[in-house]
Amino acid sequence: MSAGSDATGARIVFIGGRAHGFELLGRLLARGERIERIFALEEDAHEPRRFDREISALAARAGVPCTIGKRLSPADIEQLVAIAPDLVLVLGWRTILPPRVIHAPRLGCFGVHDSLLPRYRGFAPTNWAVINREPAAGVTLWRLNEDVDAGEIVAQREIPISPCDTAADLYEQVRQAAVALVLEHLPAIVAGTAPLAAQDEAIATYACARTPDDGLIDWRLPSEHIAALVRALTRPYPGAYTYLDGRPLRVWSARALTPAPVYEGRIAGRVAKLHRGTGVEVLCGSGSLMLLEVQAEDAAPCRADELIRSVRITLGPTFQELYRRLTSVEGELARLRARVEDGAARGVHA
Repeated sequence: MSAGSDATGARIVFIGGRAHGFELLGRLLARGERIERIFALEEDAHEPRRFDREISALAARAGVPCTIGKRLSPADIEQLVAIAPDLVLVLGWRTILPPRVIHAPRLGCFGVHDSLLPRYRGFAPTNWAVINREPAAGVTLWRLNEDVDAGEIVAQREIPISPCDTAADLYEQVRQAAVALVLEHLPAIVAGTAPLAAQDEAIATYACARTPDDGLIDWRLPSEHIAALVRALTRPYPGAYTYLDGRPLRVWSARALTPAPVYEGRIAGRVAKLHRGTGVEVLCGSGSLMLLEVQAEDAAPCRADELIRSVRITLGPTFQELYRRLTSVEGELARLRARVEDGAARGVHA
């Protein structure tokens, strides 16, 4: 591909994936940047869109060698070092790069992290920002070093979070901002004139990794906190969840009631009112949450009031439900023990 008028001429290795990595790579190739090698992130099986395959197809059309994987193999690292690129760009990658990769390019490794560093270093920063009801999320273009998300900052862009924003809503804005930051500052990075500001370690914070199990709703929390959890984990993420009659119930949409009815007698997780045609009101540690869209196990999503039809129901893994399960297990163990003892008495091997 011939270089365009906007191309920097730098020899670049691209490492990344997901929607923003795919878009950035497409934009770089379209304007004629010299992409020498591509390492694409292998998507997880549950991902709704396989950007790894789209990146591979994009690379094939451009005639650029491409490898798909969840991390760089020793052979990948040797190939990258042998290329001796001017620059490595990282966007949408999920594992820590080894020192040999970070120090291989002449100009350094640059990437975009989905937070306003030095806050929310680490995992799932946009989801955590929604869960924690932050006023804003953001993106940071920075030069990687050997510590986690701790390198020098080139530029940042703040993204306000409204009380109705889901993590998916923000991700679209994060995607656009991440791509824009790289394209805007790439010429200065290549020229060696980009600003590089050290991060303030005194205010650094970290976000731990999340798993689908971490979406369990604690009905003892205030309604605003639970509503934020639902917004942070709704589609395309696995979803916040509770239990209905001992079976998982996904909550795809909910809102805190404002003002909330005042209950002098309050049981967290208890269904307080059925709103026909709208949803179901559930009591929280403080306030009430209106469940709107839910999904029972092995069933299609539906309106909450279509599934929940009684104000005597308490959602969640309640003490009573756990006690019933424990009693059932103990009863089954007692029956098995009796059968083994009876068999032994009769000389029958188990």
